[in-house]
Amino acid sequence: MKELIRRLAERPGLAAELLVASLLANLLALAQPIFVIQVLNRYVSFGVDGTLATLTAGAVLAVSLEFGFRQVRQRLAAAVGALPDRQVAEWNAADAHALQADDLEPDQLAHAADLAFFPFPQNEVELIFILPGHYGGQQFFTVQAQTVV
Repeated sequence: MKELIRRLAERPGLAAELLVASLLANLLALAQPIFVIQVLNRYVSFGVDGTLATLTAGAVLAVSLEFGFRQVRQRLAAAVGALPDRQVAEWNAADAHALQADDLEPDQLAHAADLAFFPFPQNEVELIFILPGHYGGQQFFTVQAQTVV
């Protein structure tokens, strides 16, 4: 949660737009239950077809606008995290390039990363290096190898 708040604080203008888009999308999400209530109160009670057509047109417009605001919110959220995500990806790539399995002795490799072996058909083996990651997470570095018998 701290990371999310930090990212939003770095770009306050985008965070405000994200908040407004979320608010509008959630308000427009109320159109469906309001439509049902209005149809039951007005159309079922009086049976006027013009009322049903008007309510349906309004509900379709509200659902379309809700979809649009949700798409805008998704793009804004991606923009808020784009730079930090790119930095984390570059750090992970640098860590993966820094670990060259050919340069390490087997005992050094055991200390550098935990290894997991997954067998695949036709004598293929995939090595997954589980490395300590940034922010307390883990990174995965994958190598495919052919076994020779």
